[in-house]
Amino acid sequence: MSFKDAIANDIKNAFINKLEFADEHVFGGVVISCVIDEQRYKDKQTLNKTLDVEGVYKDTLTLFCSTLDVSYRVKKGQTIELDGVEFEVLECAEDMGIYEIDLGRYDESGRL
Repeated sequence: MSFKDAIANDIKNAFINKLEFADEHVFGGVVISCVIDEQRYKDKQTLNKTLDVEGVYKDTLTLFCSTLDVSYRVKKGQTIELDGVEFEVLECAEDMGIYEIDLGRYDESGRL
């Protein structure tokens, strides 16, 4: 087994494992296993404000998934649908076969 094969195996069986932290979500029209962290993006910001503009909330989350599960290159500024809700890609990083994608959207109710 090559190092690349070992990394791909670890992504599927350890990091993005449905028996551990991952769940299935519809991302860009495709069902994938991913880990969603609703606090991580907020922790990255120096000013952690929930209310972005008077009466308008900014919902943010960070999604982790295998790059093999997404058939296109995810880019900042792109609009992507997650479980039927449109989000803007705020930031996207790829590291050893895993995407870390920060998603955000504005919502008057403050709920997803």
